[in-house]
Amino acid sequence: EDLQAGYAMIKKRPVMINDISNEDRFKPTEVLTKHGARSGICVPMTARGIDGERVVGVIGVYYKKPKKFLSKDLWFLTLISNETAVALEKSRLNEELKTSRDFLQSVIEGIGEGFIILDRDFRIVSANRAYMSQEKTGRSVIGEHCYSISHHSEKACHELVHECPVLETFKTGVPSSGIHTHYNSGGKPFYTEVNSYPLKDSS
Repeated sequence: EDLQAGYAMIKKRPVMINDISNEDRFKPTEVLTKHGARSGICVPMTARGIDGERVVGVIGVYYKKPKKFLSKDLWFLTLISNETAVALEKSRLNEELKTSRDFLQSVIEGIGEGFIILDRDFRIVSANRAYMSQEKTGRSVIGEHCYSISHHSEKACHELVHECPVLETFKTGVPSSGIHTHYNSGGKPFYTEVNSYPLKDSS
């Protein structure tokens, strides 16, 4: 807390120094001393996420002469810090999401049988190579409805009076299974056991 930026980060509030030569709360850093800084303002970059409010950094602006900071100075720098914090947090979450997706994909690739992940619209979010080989589509299936790939149909299985383990799992939140007749890209039918399992988030 003996540094201006550190204090702003820990206390989560802006810190202004009108004249460093008269300042006894904080020690000026070597960089500030080297460049002859005489006044400055530090504002924490605060972002809100599912885990609450967190400080992702600090923005500091310094001048080579004493300066009495006004409310408009604080408002402008706070605006910049908030926008920067949102951008940084979004970048962090995107990186975490990519890491999670890569890990999940590596897990399902380790499963020897055909395996896909579906959203609640029955669209394929992820598929392993075993599934691609099984269905013999010869193209990406991500974003496609599962029934359009496996049944060559524009309607979901339950709309065609087929037992749908996936729908049952969505309704009950527990695993379900059933025997389906699927068709590969050449229209050749084959029987397969369909097992569905719920994928739940931490909430």
